Order: sequence, then structure tokens, then C-alpha cells
Amino acid sequence: LTIFLLGLGGGWWITRRELRPIADISATAVRIAEGDLSRRIPVTDVGELSDLARVLNGTFERLQESLIRQSRFTADASHELRTPVTVLLTQTQATLNRERTPSEYRESLVVCQNVAQRMRRLIDSLLTLARLDGGESGAPRSVCRLDRIAADSSELLRPLASEKGVTLTLALQEAVCEGNG
Repeated sequence: LTIFLLGLGGGWWITRRELRPIADISATAVRIAEGDLSRRIPVTDVGELSDLARVLNGTFERLQESLIRQSRFTADASHELRTPVTVLLTQTQATLNRERTPSEYRESLVVCQNVAQRMRRLIDSLLTLARLDGGESGAPRSVCRLDRIAADSSELLRPLASEKGVTLTLALQEAVCEGNG
């Protein structure tokens, strides 16, 4: 009976020790599933289970990085689209506040059209960034004039500045770069 009890106790202890890494993997996976993406599975030298833990940790790391990039992209997209939408709303509200001459209406529509075209280019750029971030091959490289982008942005903001009594003045030099999109 003593040998049987010792064997039973020893078997229980060995089984518990051998199954402990599986319990650790399970507990960590539950915490990750609950949203704690910083958790990682403790890696022990238990052969196959240590390999599994390394693979899962690598997967969790890539998942966390992907979610961080997605969050950053969403914040950047929201920020970049806020200004043109504000310009459109301000321009249309100012135009609707009082009767205008046909030329003033035309000028307002031109501003709105320019803003809408800028938003379309911005959305196209954001989609290109999303594709690049997703691993798709990028668009061919092309020359980009940063001074023109700054001048276009200034024109976009001019109605907002004017409404606030601010005068925009630019002193730009040619600035060229090469990039995708």
C-alpha cells in the first residue's frame, strides 16, 4: 500500500510538473484574449512546449505591433482629414450666412472644390499607406515638391485664417523629395 501511495503521489507530482507549462500557456492566452497584448508566455526548456511558446509569443508580438500601427494610422487619418473638413464647413457656412454676388458664390465653390480635391488626394495617400503597411508592394517612386504642398496647404487654410483675422505669409524655397504615391 505504501508503494502504491508513493507511486500515486509521485505520478501526480510528475504529471502536475509536466502539465504546468500548458497551464501557463492557457492562462497567458486568456489574458491576451482579454486585451492585455503585452503578456507573453514564459518559455521553459520543455522541448515541444518551449517551441510552441516561442511561436505563440512571436505571433502575439506581431499582433500587438499590427494593432499599434492600425491605431496610429487611424489617428493620423483623422487628424489629416479634420482640417479640410473644417475648411469646407467654414467656407459653406460663411457663404450661406448672407446673400452673395455670383462671383462670390463662384469663388466659394472654387475653394470647396480645391478642398475636396485635396481630401481625395489625401484619402488616396492614406489608402496607399494602408496597403504598404499591409505588405502590398508600393506605388512607383516619384518626385514630390514639398514647397508646392506647403503652398497648397496655405491656400487651403487661407479662408480659416481670414475669418480669424490672420494673414498668412509664405517664404518658401524649392524643396524636392522622392517617395511613393
